[in-house]
Amino acid sequence: MVPRQIMKRFTRLLAASAPGLVAIVSAGEIETFDLKNPPLPEPGKQYRLVVHPGKKAKPITLLFVADTSVAREPTEETNGKRWTGFDSLIQVGFGELPMSTEAGVVHVDVEDYNGDGYLDFRVPSNWGTGGTWYHYFRFNGKRYVPWKEPAELGINHFDLKTKTATASARSGPSRHTAFYKIVGGRFLMTGREIYDQAEEIRNLVPKEITDEEYVLIKEEIRNGKVAKRTVTKKNPWDGEPER
Repeated sequence: MVPRQIMKRFTRLLAASAPGLVAIVSAGEIETFDLKNPPLPEPGKQYRLVVHPGKKAKPITLLFVADTSVAREPTEETNGKRWTGFDSLIQVGFGELPMSTEAGVVHVDVEDYNGDGYLDFRVPSNWGTGGTWYHYFRFNGKRYVPWKEPAELGINHFDLKTKTATASARSGPSRHTAFYKIVGGRFLMTGREIYDQAEEIRNLVPKEITDEEYVLIKEEIRNGKVAKRTVTKKNPWDGEPER
């Protein structure tokens, strides 16, 4: 039997050079990736997702390849199956896209995030109580390519109706949120909201507030500069800070 790692590498090469052969090499190992009911990846398996980008562009077939180097032990919740995350994403006919995820159910979102009329997609790279962070991919008219800006900014929420986005993270009572307006597919910061201990953001906090106390900072940003800033002392033991 051919080791799974060797088979996976072989499949990647064929995906870039001869897409018609992928199904032959991986026969019996490819399952459908259901966006509404995403799978719990099983080691060595591949999951096919077909995306129709729009504007008469040809459909793009994506193969999510489950990790074989790390596998979690079976549980009752997984019906006795070993489980993992994804460590590779193959765009059939165009090669591999850089991506990896934590172990667990991976929810892929497909939307026109940049407003150019083509569907983009994002894949969560890691997640937890502090937030979720993503790999983003945009369609360039021919194929999907990595979209670095929202990933580097830590964007994790979109409001497509208002063409706005936010990047938010939290640790315990502390939270940091940046607000953006989407203009021409780019992200322009319009404000920030920071709730943290004064010692962590000393340069933004008045001297009379001690390091141990918590503050809520709200900023309005125009043309890349802070136009207005308010600083309110609000300790977590006094209740949740007002938003």
